Amino acid sequence: MADQIPKTNPFVRYGFLVIILGFFLWNYFQGQKPLIQSGKLEYRMVTGIKDGHFQVILLETTDRYVILDSAYREILVSEDGELVSRPKQLRLLEKYQNIEYRVGFSEESSGLKPGYRVTRELFNELKFGALMRYEVNKKQRDSLVGLVK
Repeated sequence: MADQIPKTNPFVRYGFLVIILGFFLWNYFQGQKPLIQSGKLEYRMVTGIKDGHFQVILLETTDRYVILDSAYREILVSEDGELVSRPKQLRLLEKYQNIEYRVGFSEESSGLKPGYRVTRELFNELKFGALMRYEVNKKQRDSLVGLVK
């Protein structure tokens, strides 16, 4: 006669599955939470590619405003509210490829000074001196989603 196999407790069998499912659900919901940082704006920079070379077109810090391409000095200095308006961007695209807007923050919690890519609209919205809360893109850690109010 064959030996009988003892039955295992159903809580042991299904408990393991519940733990695994719980881990996957926790991991999924952690990915859905926004990554919020806070810090002060250190610099704003406009970059582009000209003749195959990376070039900084404009650099603004708390105490300096430098336009490195003299051909755009008068265009980028005009006072029309936005640092880089849509018409100014179109003028830059005549000479440069891959215009990017970059900003750097001094993060309050970690003391790090990361740089991020931003949209032109967000670039114009950011101001020096004030402590800001911003959301970092989780998939591309070098870009910002927007400001958190």
